[in-house]
Amino acid sequence: MRTPWQQWMAPIAIFIVFRGLDNTVLKVLQLHGASHPVNGVNPVSFCNVFFFVQLISGVTFLISGRRDLRVQIASLNGHDRYLLVSDAFLGRFLGPVAYYFALDALSVITQTLIFALILPVSALMARWILREPLPKAFATSVLLISSGLLLHQLGQMAAIGHQNTLVGVSWALVGVLAFSGAALTGRTVAGRHLSASLSIGVGATASALVFGLLAIVLFGPEHFLLLQIWWVLGVLLLYSLTLSLGSELALRMAYRQASVATVSLLGSLSIVVAVTSAALLLNESIHPGTTIGVMLLVTGVMLSNQRTNPNRPLGGN
Repeated sequence: MRTPWQQWMAPIAIFIVFRGLDNTVLKVLQLHGASHPVNGVNPVSFCNVFFFVQLISGVTFLISGRRDLRVQIASLNGHDRYLLVSDAFLGRFLGPVAYYFALDALSVITQTLIFALILPVSALMARWILREPLPKAFATSVLLISSGLLLHQLGQMAAIGHQNTLVGVSWALVGVLAFSGAALTGRTVAGRHLSASLSIGVGATASALVFGLLAIVLFGPEHFLLLQIWWVLGVLLLYSLTLSLGSELALRMAYRQASVATVSLLGSLSIVVAVTSAALLLNESIHPGTTIGVMLLVTGVMLSNQRTNPNRPLGGN
């Protein structure tokens, strides 16, 4: 018989591994697509990637709550509809697009460390907009995260071209702001006790349709014909089903078994998985500055997750 510790540790471990591998695997797909173009086009475009990711997530959650979905949609007021649209735009469209292009221009390690800024930025937004108290040791966590980023970046400046770094960092900062905003809208949605089929399923499916339309506008209808190539279809489906949908389901399972604080603290270890996998699979260099920087950054992330009421379970789970 499984102990309570084993019940919540398994989904957290799956989330840590899947979330940590996400950046590295997507970077591998980008590089492989760039080295195997079809008619001069990278078949692993952001449109194809997120069309599959959002469609699979959306359909999965729509099917799970299809019985009450129409009633829930009809009962939404204008503010709830605006909130859901904002949440989908920030977290399902703008954030992923910025995530993709930042990863395309930066190393996995650099992109991973910059996106750790989501935690302090979202905390500041929550303080400003929702009037929530800042996490304990917030100033210390910001100092540690900033120091970790600085140490890593100083060691990378000689190896990365300034133009690519500027473009990548710009996209990364857009992603940080978008996902931080999505953290606020997501928190508000959760407070209204809307079902996952409505809060995730509808938004993800709508985002998938937008990415499909973008693919037609930017690349033409023939872009979807690239999915006839077995490796393109196969890797995108595998990526969407495992690392994307798998990590989301594992996270929701973890929240049902453990407190938000526990999941957030242990989930920070995905940064270590991302850095390690980038070094092993992509031969990205880990110099002493990166090692010390990651240690400082993970410590800062853990501190930033220590909220005023750390043992409060996630509402609705």
